Amino acid sequence: MKESDQLDRLIQIIEISFIFLLSFTIIALVDAAFEGLNLYRPLASNYLGAPEVGDLRGGNFEEIVRITFILNGLLFVSSLVFGVWIRRTRDGWTWADLGYTLHTENFSFKELILRGILLGMVSILIFYAVMTGMFYLEFGSEGFLSIFAYTSGDRLFTAKELNASYYFGIVEMGFIWPLSAGFFFFSYAYNSLKSRFPLAISNLLATAFYVFYLIFFFLIPQRQKVSILYRILFEPGSIPGFSPYLFWGQVVVFLIVLYINFSSFEQTGSIVLPFLMNFVFNVGLTLLRAGNTLLFNALDPLMILPLVGLGLVVIAWFVVKREHFSTIGIAASQLRDFRGISWKEFLVYLSIFVTLSFLFPGVIYELLFINNTSPLTLPRWVIPAFFALDFALLLSFIFLVLSYQPSRVYDVLLITKDGLPIASKLERFASDEFLISGFFTALSSVDRELTEGTERVSVIKRGNEEILVEEGVKTRLIALVDHAHPALRNMIRSEYRDFEIENANVDLSEILNKGEKYDAATEFVNRINAKKVRFEIPQPIQWSIALSMIVGPLMVLLNGLI
Repeated sequence: MKESDQLDRLIQIIEISFIFLLSFTIIALVDAAFEGLNLYRPLASNYLGAPEVGDLRGGNFEEIVRITFILNGLLFVSSLVFGVWIRRTRDGWTWADLGYTLHTENFSFKELILRGILLGMVSILIFYAVMTGMFYLEFGSEGFLSIFAYTSGDRLFTAKELNASYYFGIVEMGFIWPLSAGFFFFSYAYNSLKSRFPLAISNLLATAFYVFYLIFFFLIPQRQKVSILYRILFEPGSIPGFSPYLFWGQVVVFLIVLYINFSSFEQTGSIVLPFLMNFVFNVGLTLLRAGNTLLFNALDPLMILPLVGLGLVVIAWFVVKREHFSTIGIAASQLRDFRGISWKEFLVYLSIFVTLSFLFPGVIYELLFINNTSPLTLPRWVIPAFFALDFALLLSFIFLVLSYQPSRVYDVLLITKDGLPIASKLERFASDEFLISGFFTALSSVDRELTEGTERVSVIKRGNEEILVEEGVKTRLIALVDHAHPALRNMIRSEYRDFEIENANVDLSEILNKGEKYDAATEFVNRINAKKVRFEIPQPIQWSIALSMIVGPLMVLLNGLI
């Protein structure tokens, strides 16, 4: 993991929150084109198993379609756009680094498929283990069997009612949800977290982010989501028909399954394994419950037989191919490596994501649209003031995210013109400092011959990093950096020029021949090694930011008041 501090981590969380907020805004605007200003309309309740759904050609089918193709489709597009664009431009990541690969160095495509199938079956067992207990607490010994089938009250679904469940379980949850949300959270969000946080923290944060996404978009289907979420957390008894056992049981299942998902992605570096795990989990659950629903006429204890058979398959798999269970072991071991960040800091980062991604737009919607239509009408200035604040916040996020280009110096080598090392601080270079010095001296000589002394090699690309070469009067400076940002380069060049002026009369040859340590050069190299930049904002852009932050919200406010 690259060196990072609280500012790096905070901006990374804000970046993920902003992009998720931007994706949600696009989704809401597209949906608003269909349903006016009912921004939460795509998530209407009671569409699964409702008698009016029928063969999916009537009732709430339009809402199911909008959930699938607006929410998930746009989230998938945003993951491709932002996941590739920002990660590639900022950190130089490739498609393989993002996890878009069918095989990796240590895992073939066949191996990924087998592990995905296995982890999907384990996820089904986890689901039934947790949810059977929740159903028992909710309904007692008479009703806990309903988790093994699709039911409505005390009866099983009819074949006609199962159509919506097939669609939801196989098409949306099996294919589209793992693709859209999965690509977003794995390829973009988790990779972003992993670059700034320890692995255990990355897994926990990514899991918590994903679970809140599921809570907000799937487990709370009503429009007034912020109010309902508050009541779920603090006033569970105030919601008629709400079952805290079943709600928190699903949350626990998602936490466990998604944590294993992120561990499997970290282990393999491929999106294939977590996608297959989610696919087998959702499609397997659908087939098991639908099969029981069609096979039985009543809630019969024999419904647990398919689950018992699945458990026997997993046990046999463990006996024959125990190494395929390594992901679960890795997931457990990472929990013991919770270092570098306190629980307080962890909760702060989680709160920032939830507030900016879900609560902030939800509160504005509920306050401005729902309360404003009630008898307690808000003052006239409140709505434009809120929009102005929202506009300013979005602008600040845009500039903060797009101007954040962190870069630091990893390796520094100061050599004479003849190629003798004077001082160095090496972290990434694997070779001896004499070999490195000789290489760059030879490269400089070849460059001088080819260009007849008119040009010099200044930047060399090295994988995802860059090597800066600065030519002085008596010495040559080589620095390995993240990116050759002009700001970082100017800082190094200014420091280097001052060093050469201060040491112009020093006889370097004499010092090196005596084998003495040159303290001034060592201090200089250490100063260069400590250089870093976080923001790259040219002067004209700074003025544009300042004007936008003042004029934009002001125009929104005035437009609302006039």
